[in-house]
Amino acid sequence: MDRVVTLDVVKRTIRLESKSNWLSGETELIGKTNLFDFSGFDYKKDNFEASYYVTDPYLRESNTVHYNVERIKNYTKLTTADSYQFEAHNAAPDIKELVGRKGDWGISVYSYNSPWVLTASSSNMVRSTEDGGEAIVLDGDVVFVDPKDESNIKNMNIGSDGDPAVIDEQTASSTTTKNVSGAWSDENGVLLDLNGALVGGSYSGTINWNLTNSI
Repeated sequence: MDRVVTLDVVKRTIRLESKSNWLSGETELIGKTNLFDFSGFDYKKDNFEASYYVTDPYLRESNTVHYNVERIKNYTKLTTADSYQFEAHNAAPDIKELVGRKGDWGISVYSYNSPWVLTASSSNMVRSTEDGGEAIVLDGDVVFVDPKDESNIKNMNIGSDGDPAVIDEQTASSTTTKNVSGAWSDENGVLLDLNGALVGGSYSGTINWNLTNSI
């Protein structure tokens, strides 16, 4: 069974399976196409047309799939957990401390040939009214404690006029996956800075993450 691939009029036939593994009926074909296998193809082109079809041992051809290809020179992608929490804390009027994260927040950045900057900002933490009571704003802020300098604490609740906190960055144009939250300890990273908590309950807010490809 062969896959016949054409990239910008340059054709190449790629053997998919040995004769003993030929299949009849429908089957999913999974594989990668190496551009360097296509002698005469202009590797510097940013856009080109491509197509492929499959032949069986009797030279019967499948339908031909056509598509347009755009070369990605650089790319970044942010991944986070679906939701994240801070640890529970007893309500008290004289609280003044940092509350840690609960569980793995799963914040990572994949980059392909690109530097990047990750920033974030936070809304107020507001008490849930599901069990009755008022929607009280928590007397405290979501903050970012720099792992490289724990005396550098940035308030992430910036309102409409402030700048988001810089969480992490990569200055080199490299291809890698960085586990951002995996590098945080219990004493740094994103934490909750409580000034006081007179009313117990479940408080929630929103963190807005912004990943910028800095090329």
